Amino acid sequence: MKLPVLTAKRLNEMAPCHDTGLYSKDWGGTAIDAIEQWSGKGCSHANVMWCILRTEFIPEELLHRFSLDIARNFGSLKYFDAISAKELWLDGEITQDDLEVERELLKQKEKNLEDNHNLYARRLYERTTSNQQTVALKRKVDNSKVAWDICTITRICTGPSPRACTLGAFQKLTTEDQHWASARLREMLVEYQDSDSDEQPKSWFKKVFG
Repeated sequence: MKLPVLTAKRLNEMAPCHDTGLYSKDWGGTAIDAIEQWSGKGCSHANVMWCILRTEFIPEELLHRFSLDIARNFGSLKYFDAISAKELWLDGEITQDDLEVERELLKQKEKNLEDNHNLYARRLYERTTSNQQTVALKRKVDNSKVAWDICTITRICTGPSPRACTLGAFQKLTTEDQHWASARLREMLVEYQDSDSDEQPKSWFKKVFG
């Protein structure tokens, strides 16, 4: 299956926020080429993803499956229902309204985690006189921030917009995790490109990337 070609002309139209010296005026390549030629070579993973995570360069279904990979690897079993809902939505087994119900529940969990994080941070600021209390509260602040970030990533991944749920979640990852995610996307794109059919049905995406 052929992937669309990304051209220098189109890149300049998008006004990417990285050095355009990475490619010549007659450059052309797929999303795979962009990952292989730019990532770690003067362009951050986040900037590469900003350019290529679009349905004009990557199939919509593949973008959604990629977001689920991020959710599974950097999310939590606590949010299994939301991740499962996204899978069911992709498979056509539930409606977008059903998906939004799960996302609203996740959004409330995220809000509760954010409130806890802010509470611990305020207490830490107020209790700087006791070193023992400070250490204990610092641990709570760190743990609540991690939980909050994980919930946020999962919520973004389970959205219905292919670009928003992939790019938004990717930007929340650490630099090290972005490296893994970029490599994973490349694997998925190669798998798609090497497939035989000219148009892959949902069943193929589910079998290969589900």
